[in-house]
Amino acid sequence: MRPDFPVPTQVVLDLLSRADALAAAASGAIEAGDDGQLSALLDERETVIDAVRRAWLADGHLPTAEQIARVAAATRTSLALGQAARDTALVARDEVVAALAALDARQLASHEYHTGTPHGTIDVVL
Repeated sequence: MRPDFPVPTQVVLDLLSRADALAAAASGAIEAGDDGQLSALLDERETVIDAVRRAWLADGHLPTAEQIARVAAATRTSLALGQAARDTALVARDEVVAALAALDARQLASHEYHTGTPHGTIDVVL
């Protein structure tokens, strides 16, 4: 009796589903500011994507048109989720840059106020 092995297409679809879950979790880690978890999730997603490529290119695998269409749709979804995680990271980066710029401006203003510069006095006109 021959054991039932999954068809490479199903393996690819399962792996893409795992990559989708990892991308969503990465977005959550970005929002939570958990760098350690984010790094682990991205490393695992990279491994899963490499496994997708190897499974799809498996020797002797001749996918049908329907299988190609299913994998293409799943790939588009996975790419969109990866892009969403990237967008989340860009928003988080922009927020950090803005916060650091505001902090730098406050520190510069405070320094000027305390150094006796002409800006160190406050003139009030009534």
